[in-house]
Amino acid sequence: MNLPDIMRTFTREAGDYAAKKQSSLIKADIQSKGGDPNNLFTNIDTENNDLAVRMFSPFVAQGGIFIGEESVKDAPTPKITFSSGRDIIVVDPIDGTAPYIRQEASWGVICTYLKAGVPNFSIIYLPAQGKWLEITPTGTTLRIYGDAVPTLSSLPYGAGTAANMSKSIPDLRTLAEANGFTQAYAPSAAEMTVNLATGDIGLIGLPAKVGLWDIGALMQLVSLYGYSAVFEKTPRQQRVLGAGMFKPTWDLADNLLVTSRQSHKSLYAA
Repeated sequence: MNLPDIMRTFTREAGDYAAKKQSSLIKADIQSKGGDPNNLFTNIDTENNDLAVRMFSPFVAQGGIFIGEESVKDAPTPKITFSSGRDIIVVDPIDGTAPYIRQEASWGVICTYLKAGVPNFSIIYLPAQGKWLEITPTGTTLRIYGDAVPTLSSLPYGAGTAANMSKSIPDLRTLAEANGFTQAYAPSAAEMTVNLATGDIGLIGLPAKVGLWDIGALMQLVSLYGYSAVFEKTPRQQRVLGAGMFKPTWDLADNLLVTSRQSHKSLYAA
């Protein structure tokens, strides 16, 4: 299989497996086994991560970098930015721990490919909602299972918003709301990205600490459409994810999303 098909196969298998196992987190089962829902979740999450390690081993053997959330949590991780120029696969085996444990549908699997350090192909699968989103350098395709034909979606955002990114966070919020953006919250980055791609939301808040595996697909969506009204909710975290003057880089050493006002050339320099 080629890389996109491997990504599709992994995402499908991981999502379907997690959906099947989600019911095992019911209270009666947990009590009968003397277990803890968080421990059971971790087992499922790790199994999906191990599946990814196996499926992407040929990619790694050819010089690619694999970053899975469960692969790096307890190990020192190097600083990886766009400047690495490496091909990278980023996987969040189950995004949305809390809704998953609560038996809700707002969780998913995220798989993103960065070609030479640049987002190239992303997949988000929300099994409990029957939604599958693919993001390519040319656009997004959303399939809602049960539909005969995939729905092509585009973001209804006006051009030129990146020019306003030097404004403060409150000003950016006011500007966005004045132009029809709405604030919304989703329990997982996976659902958040799908909602953004379909135009259901136009202004979202990010937590103070996020990992590349959490919003790799969101990063590509921002790069693709170039909108700027995506910001962190915490006032002291004035980092804005967007295009134009702000370019996202990823530092897995501290698990934070950081931005830079530097030029494209200086940002991508080693």
